[in-house]
Amino acid sequence: MSGRRSNEESQVHEAGLEELLREVGSRSTPPSEVTREVYEGVRAEWRDVVAGRKRRRRTWLLASAASVILALGVALFMTPRFEQTPTALASVVRVVGEATRSSSAVRMGAAFAVGDTMYAGDEMLTTETGGVSLDLGRGLSVRVDRDSRVRFVEPGRIELLRGALYVDANPGTGATADLVVDTHIGSVRHHGTQYEVRDLGDALRISVREGRVTFTDRGVTHGGAAGEQLFVRPDGSVAREPTPPGDARWDWAVRIAPPFEIANQPLSVFLAWAARETGCSIEFASQKAQQAAETTILRGSIADLDPEAALDAVLATTDLHIAHRDARQIQLSLE
Repeated sequence: MSGRRSNEESQVHEAGLEELLREVGSRSTPPSEVTREVYEGVRAEWRDVVAGRKRRRRTWLLASAASVILALGVALFMTPRFEQTPTALASVVRVVGEATRSSSAVRMGAAFAVGDTMYAGDEMLTTETGGVSLDLGRGLSVRVDRDSRVRFVEPGRIELLRGALYVDANPGTGATADLVVDTHIGSVRHHGTQYEVRDLGDALRISVREGRVTFTDRGVTHGGAAGEQLFVRPDGSVAREPTPPGDARWDWAVRIAPPFEIANQPLSVFLAWAARETGCSIEFASQKAQQAAETTILRGSIADLDPEAALDAVLATTDLHIAHRDARQIQLSLE
């Protein structure tokens, strides 16, 4: 009885629903305007979500990049900086009067002292009373006259900007260093020699005391031999005149010659040095005088004396004396 009652109630309920749906009618489609508004609203909301994600991602990338840059900056700051060591080209061995230099490492007008080093790019300036002698190594020395200006360019090259310099490459000491002297007209190269280059303003004078030199200007080369001087003009023309080794023009170079260490040296070695510096040959009045020069061993120092004064001072301590002397020759005797 109860099962029949349940079926009847269900049928009555379904019939009621059907009647209710007929009264309400079918569901109408929303207007297109409403649909478009809803779609645009959803789309805008989606763009905001995506944009938010991009902003968060961009912020993360920028933060990461900033961290990398900061780390790189710290690493660069913490990494030791190795500055390039300037190239040493010459050492000062004698200073007469006043001379100054300028460079990236030394303030303008710094005074010279024996033992100072000249580096690539340095300039030297001597006063009206100044003069400097430098050792370039490997048997090569350079002397800078008064009122001169010289720039040290690179190994094996210097530039004469004003005044004069003297180059000494003694073949007797096994000199192997090469050197080019640049001037406002051309360049000079030595070939086992002593020579002077003097800037005359409107010309260049190259005086060869020993050996030979070559002068090059715009691809044209001229040679100069011992006892000869070349006058070179800006147009490339060259005039030649004789110049003896003992000429007075060499006096300034003799005055600032590099010091000679006489301690434990035979007198004959010192005499050979003095002869080369003064431009005079050494002659002996007898064989005994020559033997005395070879066996006499020197002591002491002549560091503060030029070759002329040193010759007199050293001979005064030996049995030899000057028997005859002129511009070309010095004769020594025991009597």
